[in-house]
Amino acid sequence: MTTTAAHLEAENLTAGHQSVAVFSGVDLNLAPGTIHGIIGPNGAGKSTLLSALGAMHPATSGAVRVAGHPLAALNAREKAHLRAHVPQGLDSESEYTVESFVALGRYAHRTRFSPLTGSDRGAIAQALDRTGVTHLARRQLQSLSGGQRQLVAIAKALAQEASFLLLDEPLSALDPRHQLEVLQVLRACAADSVGVAIVMHDLTLAGRLCHRLSVLAHGRIHASGRPEEVLTPKILAEVYGVEAVVNTDPHTGAPSVTLLAPLLTAAH
Repeated sequence: MTTTAAHLEAENLTAGHQSVAVFSGVDLNLAPGTIHGIIGPNGAGKSTLLSALGAMHPATSGAVRVAGHPLAALNAREKAHLRAHVPQGLDSESEYTVESFVALGRYAHRTRFSPLTGSDRGAIAQALDRTGVTHLARRQLQSLSGGQRQLVAIAKALAQEASFLLLDEPLSALDPRHQLEVLQVLRACAADSVGVAIVMHDLTLAGRLCHRLSVLAHGRIHASGRPEEVLTPKILAEVYGVEAVVNTDPHTGAPSVTLLAPLLTAAH
């Protein structure tokens, strides 16, 4: 299957839990070289949508395709070539060091029980370096802070060298410096033609990082477009039930959101 410049496309996607739909009729196009943010209120189903985009959560109806091929029909190794997933947080797994855990990202590039090649080791070293955790390589995962484990999870995904990177709130456990470093890493991935989908809660950071935003609310995509088209007082009132002011940040040129107060007449 040729995936050069292919898009990851969700068409009329519906998914949920225990026969209850979390969202329905979702259309979303993740393009190479684009950072696509998924935002919305708590409980809207953003994490489920991200997992469904990666064919890790089964769809009730609709499909996700890459280069016209249903992602769910591919085997595990083929999926791993196409998409890497960074979940919320990383549970400590005492049997792994940081380096050995990041090496798991090379699964798609190796045969079973084969030793690491020079290419594997180079990808692992680069992933550790890009996420700033090379100095932790020999540490056990259980000895790390939550923020450090989050960076290691991102490093594993980078070592996978997949065409698409799916991240579920990767910045939530990070301090400001590490947040900025991850923003730089994701921009570099996009510059290398990787498609990035990222679930975020910080609206100003989302406006700064993402090329496109989709708002998931009330079981559907409420709005989708460039950050300045999506992060408007009207849409924020409709989706979050808040009064907000949106300005253009003079330093970044991106939308900057100031939340003022909850709306007493919010419909949710």
